[in-house]
Amino acid sequence: MYRVGIIGVGRGGQGVGSHSIGYAHAHAYRMHERCRIVAAADVSRENLEHFAREFDPEVASEDYREMLSEARPDVVSISTYAGLHQQ
Repeated sequence: MYRVGIIGVGRGGQGVGSHSIGYAHAHAYRMHERCRIVAAADVSRENLEHFAREFDPEVASEDYREMLSEARPDVVSISTYAGLHQQ
């Protein structure tokens, strides 16, 4: 079983301005029998809480470093806008 973490869960949903890439990744992982979402991180507490209600990760944090340290996922999806990825 692969332990999955998602950084940048976004707001979810459909429509203009609703960043949903984290949700797209989470739905795909949830459909795969060898993956389990164990961690999520987002700078928005509101977005994180909404995501946690739907996907129930073991660790949900506003700090991705804390999330990585606590959950120690095997796979991580970085689902933030490309301009926010570390260079």
